[in-house]
Amino acid sequence: TAAAVHSAALAPPLGRAALSYRRRATAARMGEWVQLGSCSTRVEVPASTAFALISDYPRWPEWSPWLDKVEVRSDDGATTSRWFLRWKMVNVNWTSKNVEERPSSLVRWESTSGLRNGGRTLVTPEAGRVDACTVDISLRYQIPPLISRVFSTEWVAGF
Repeated sequence: TAAAVHSAALAPPLGRAALSYRRRATAARMGEWVQLGSCSTRVEVPASTAFALISDYPRWPEWSPWLDKVEVRSDDGATTSRWFLRWKMVNVNWTSKNVEERPSSLVRWESTSGLRNGGRTLVTPEAGRVDACTVDISLRYQIPPLISRVFSTEWVAGF
């Protein structure tokens, strides 16, 4: 099942990638755009499977401890998603719209309201194999000044 593939094949490598991601994160001063960099991981599943799982936004809270839930809808052929982040007593939400999509390969998004952010996910099949690929994720956020006083860049990098 997709859940089994996600749990066994994709979630653990992305968890390890998050640790690497945290170590490589760089940031501007708080209150400005924070380019968290990118993470990359190789997974032994077909690119189409990895893309389907990583594009399943409502499942992101399963592997991101900061996300409470994600709701998705399609408007005019474009995917719009509403993200809810919760940490202790702080709740932040935003709406994002996919601005570029290539089936089984790429999705790029920008926020349309709430916490300003953007990023992309790229899934690249491994040459000569149909059962392995590389997943690259890059993220950037603009941290509101109020939240920047509460959280450090290290916390944001752990998102």
